[in-house]
Formats: sequence, structure tokens, C-alpha cells
Amino acid sequence: MSKLLNIYYSPVPEINRFDWEQIVQSLITYGEEVWMKSGSNISAKIVDDERKHVSSCLNELIEERIIKTWSFETDKSKSTNNRVISKEEHIELYNNINSSISYQSGVNNNLLQGKNIDKVTRFIEMRQELWNIGLASLCGANSIVYGKSNSDFVKSNRFYRYDELSKSFTETLFKKFNVPSLSGLSAADILELRLEAVKYRKKIDVFIEKLATNNSEFLDEAIISKCNEIYDEYLNQVYNLVIEKTRSNVVNNTIKDVTINTVGIFMPIAGFLSIADNLFDYFENKENIGFIFYMIMLLKKTSNI
Repeated sequence: MSKLLNIYYSPVPEINRFDWEQIVQSLITYGEEVWMKSGSNISAKIVDDERKHVSSCLNELIEERIIKTWSFETDKSKSTNNRVISKEEHIELYNNINSSISYQSGVNNNLLQGKNIDKVTRFIEMRQELWNIGLASLCGANSIVYGKSNSDFVKSNRFYRYDELSKSFTETLFKKFNVPSLSGLSAADILELRLEAVKYRKKIDVFIEKLATNNSEFLDEAIISKCNEIYDEYLNQVYNLVIEKTRSNVVNNTIKDVTINTVGIFMPIAGFLSIADNLFDYFENKENIGFIFYMIMLLKKTSNI
């Protein structure tokens, strides 16, 4: 069965384009919902029109309850949040983290006084990770996605978790398919893509689950190799489907001007994407080519065609 994740987005001071891309990517692929800290502001570094778009889209997705917000009981704005963490829960989490770190790391005065920089750094990193895990658990989330401000921490520790692997694999695959920025997708686009996302997950789930049990030092190479394989398979399937359907009088007049170029995705891409929805109606065994349909829809929406 395709695996859905309830995602906790590690708090960031403000949402920049990178953060919004991560959130949207999660929602249109493997995320059932995303938990965010209440009161996150949109970065002033994002241009006005785009900032308005992100703000509007964020509010719509919160209304749809696929983005959920949390806060501490001591925060000023908490009445509309989906989860309010009580003072007691906050204190209990804080104490549990301190106890866990002290036990596992053998924390002593020398470490805390900074006489061993490596240990101090590890102490801070461990606290940060346990804090995120604890807050995610309190929100009912089963995975964590990290913002720009703390993504370097994840890279340095190489967590081999299903959620982090799914994120890494999706980024690599979307890059291979030349998927443009996701930040321009509307709330309606995101909701529509989510309805088809199961087709995407079915394609990658088996591979991700295998990777999650294999802490190989060649993980990045394995992801790239699999993405290349999926891309080549996609091109061949699309090519064969189009050739097959051009022989049919039903769609011949619709597709006769489309040229397939196996070096890229389509040539011209606009010609194919503009008729993709109509073509899909004529394909048999739609479940077998669901991934193709999902990627066509994604490319169509992100390319503004």
C-alpha cells in the first residue's frame, strides 16, 4: 500500500522560497498533511506578488486542513490552531530531552563550558533533533521535513528514514524531469495533484523502502541511477503510447502534429501537454500508466501551459 506521511515542518524564522517549495513538494507527493508553527511570516526577500501568492495559498491550504498549525499555550495567538501544546507537555518534553542527552552523551561541566567544540556541537544537534521529534510526536506527525536554516544538520547526519529518502528521491526525480518551480502552484493545483499523487507513490514506494533498510554509502548514486531508469522508462512508455494512439482515428486528428523527441521530454512540449488530458481518456489500463499521467499533469501545471 502507498505510504502517506503526516509531516512536521521544522520551525523556521520566516518562510522563504526554499521552505515553500519543500512544503508544496511534500503535499503533492507523499504528504497527507503538514504541521507548521503558528505565526510563521513570509520572507520579505520574496518579491511582493509572489509573497502575496504564497500567503494566499498558505491560508487556503490551512482552511482545507491539509496544512495544520500548532503553538505553545504561552503563545499569544493560539485560538485557531489545530494543536496547542500545554505548559505541562512543554515542560515534560524539555525535561525528557535533558535526561536523554545527559545519559547518552555523558554531559559534564567541561563539555558545557566549551572545552570540546565537537562535543558541544553534537550536544546542540542532538537536542535540536530530539526537540523536533518530540514536537512532531505531540502533533501526531510521523515524519519531519527540515527548513533551509537547519537542512545542513540533516545532510551532515545522513538520516536513512523513509521521509527523508522520499524527499531526496523526489527532488532528484523532479530535477531529472526538468520540473519548474513548485512555488507558483495555486491551492487548487495542489489539491488536484494530491488526488493523483497515489500514482506517484506507487511508482517509488518499493524502491524507497529498500533504501530505508540499506545504509549504503552509495545512497546518492543509487537514487540518481533509479531516477535515470524511471525517466528512460517514462520516455519509452510515452513514445509507445503516442505511436499506438496515432494509429487510431479517434485521436489521430488531435495528435498528428505532435513530435516526440527522446532526447528531451517532448518536442514541442506545449503541443503534447495541451492534449494530455484528452489522450489519457483513450488509454487502456490507466492504472499501469498512472505515473505518466501524474508527471504530465505536474509538468503542465508548473509550466503554465
